Amino acid sequence: MADDVVVGPGCVLRGAVKIGPGCELAGFVWIEGDVTLGAGNRLFPNVTIGCQAQDLRGNPTDPTSVVIGDGNTFREGVTVHRGTRAGGGVTRIGNRCMLMVDSHVGHDARLQDNIVLINNTTIAGHCLVEQGAWLSGFTGLHQFTTVGRYSFTAAFAGADRDVPPYCRVEHVHPLRCSGVNVVGLRRLGLSVETIRELRDVLEAIFPRGELSLVDRDAMASIAARGDLSEYAQCLVDFVQRSSAHRFGRQREAGRHAAAAAAREAEV
Repeated sequence: MADDVVVGPGCVLRGAVKIGPGCELAGFVWIEGDVTLGAGNRLFPNVTIGCQAQDLRGNPTDPTSVVIGDGNTFREGVTVHRGTRAGGGVTRIGNRCMLMVDSHVGHDARLQDNIVLINNTTIAGHCLVEQGAWLSGFTGLHQFTTVGRYSFTAAFAGADRDVPPYCRVEHVHPLRCSGVNVVGLRRLGLSVETIRELRDVLEAIFPRGELSLVDRDAMASIAARGDLSEYAQCLVDFVQRSSAHRFGRQREAGRHAAAAAAREAEV
């Protein structure tokens, strides 16, 4: 633990906990196991990090961990579970993320940088949330889901398939794209022309708005153009990877590897 770390009343640090400079544990924070926090993280009361994964195959003695970067904020009641042997062993959170009240990050999940989780957002095991995503209150992610960079989910959205980058999705079933995340893309500094390009690509690939209904001919035609911006190319590549799986979740390929690893660990 760095010399300038502030530890408030009632905090419990148990296990191989490493805390970088400038961190503040406000009070009644519980950290256990192999947990690494970088610099400048703020943990508000009743944050819990590093407890055993909520996985029926989990073993409390498995050498698993949580790794957290710099400048993150964990508001009251946030929970972050450590990884599992089957899932790679590490739950990761990047830099400058804001996890608001009662949000949860499940085992083996990965959050990149500059992500916002509004109150009561639930990230299931093995999920990936890419840079700059904004998940509104009570959003829930199915395990192995990927949320694309600078996307936005409306409150109460339930994502059972991947959320493409740069888009907005609504709280309906099946999950619908309601256009580009204009506010987020402006914050990113994209030009009006690039935002329009992303809008046109989204409308062509998802003509009815439903993320489960991909126009593969349109997607193939767009992918073959060769004049896409790096952002539109990123969007097309993402949808191609996701739509290759019958559940629309590109990380599902990891499920079989995880199951095989779990069986091997039981032998």
